[in-house]
Amino acid sequence: MKYSKICLLLIILISLSSICGAQTPPVQPKVTETALPPAVELPAPKNIPADVPNKPLTADEAADIALRHQPDVITAAANVSAEQGKKQQAKSGLLPTLDAGASYTNTAISPSTTGTSVGTATSPGYQMTANVNQLLYDFNHTREVVRQASSLVKSAGHNLTQVESNTILQVKQAFYIFSQNQRLVEVNEVNVRDQQSHLADARARLDSGLGTPADVVRAETAVASAIYSLSEARNNASIARVNLATVMGIDPRTPILAAESDEPPINEKNVDTLVNMALSYRPEMLGAQSDVDAAKHGLNAAKTGNAPALAANAGWLQKGSDFPPSNNSLTYGFSIQWSP
Repeated sequence: MKYSKICLLLIILISLSSICGAQTPPVQPKVTETALPPAVELPAPKNIPADVPNKPLTADEAADIALRHQPDVITAAANVSAEQGKKQQAKSGLLPTLDAGASYTNTAISPSTTGTSVGTATSPGYQMTANVNQLLYDFNHTREVVRQASSLVKSAGHNLTQVESNTILQVKQAFYIFSQNQRLVEVNEVNVRDQQSHLADARARLDSGLGTPADVVRAETAVASAIYSLSEARNNASIARVNLATVMGIDPRTPILAAESDEPPINEKNVDTLVNMALSYRPEMLGAQSDVDAAKHGLNAAKTGNAPALAANAGWLQKGSDFPPSNNSLTYGFSIQWSP
C-alpha cells in the first residue's frame, strides 16, 4: 500500500514537470510601423538680399537687417527727408531772390513815320535786366515759419527713432520665439528617437517571451504621439520663421536659422528711475514736445500773416539797338507789401 502511494506521487510529479516544462509560443501582435514625415521646407526665393548671410543669425544681426529692409523704417526716413525739404523751402524766404531776363525785339517802322517814300524799315532792340530783392523785416513771420519747419523736422526724426525702436523690439521678440521653436523641434526629434528605441526594446522582450503584446502596443502609441508632437513643433517653427522674416522686411521664404543669442542685463533696478529715463529719452515724448513747439511757432506765424513786409531791392537795366546794349541804368529802393 505504501509502495503504491509512492508510485502515484511520482507519477503526479512527473506530470507536473512535463506541464511546467512545456512553453507556449508568445502571441505576436499586429504592429504597424509609423513613418516619420519629412520636414516641410518652403522653396527659397530667387533673389536673397546680399546682406542676409548664409549662416545662423543672431538677434542683433536680424535687427540690423530689419533696419535696412523694413518698409515702415524706410517710410519714416522718407518723411524726415520730406520735412527737411520743407524746412529748406521755408528758409528760402529769408534769402535774397534774383530775377534775370533778356529780350530781343525787331520793330517795323512805316514810311509815314519816317517821312520818306522808302519801304518799311526795322529797328532792332536789345534789353537785359536783373533784379535783386531781400526781405528786411516782416514782424518775424518768415522766421516763425522756419522755426515751425525745424520743429517738424525734429518731430519726424523722433518718429523715425520710434519706428526703429519698435521694429527692433518686434524683430527680437519674433527671433526668440523662432529660436525657442527651433529648440522644441530638436527636443521632439530626440523624443521620437527615444520612443522608437523603447518600441524596439518592447518587441525584443516580446520575442524572447519576457514581454507582453500590451507593452508593444503602448510603445507604438508613444511613438505615434511623439511623431505628432514633432510635426506640430516643426509647423510652429516654420510659422515663427515666416513671422520673423516678415518683421525683418525680407521675403518670408528666405531660409533663416537662429544662432545662440541673449540680451544684456538691465543695470538699473529702480523702477522710478527707469520711468524718469523713459520720460526723458523716449522718442514718443520728444516727438510730442517737438509737435507742441511746431504748433506754437505756427500760431505765432499765423498772428503775423497779415503784417507789413519791408524789403530792399536793386535793379539793373541795359538796353539799346546794338549788342551788347550801351544804355545802362541802375535802380534801388525799398518796398512795403501789406494787405490791410
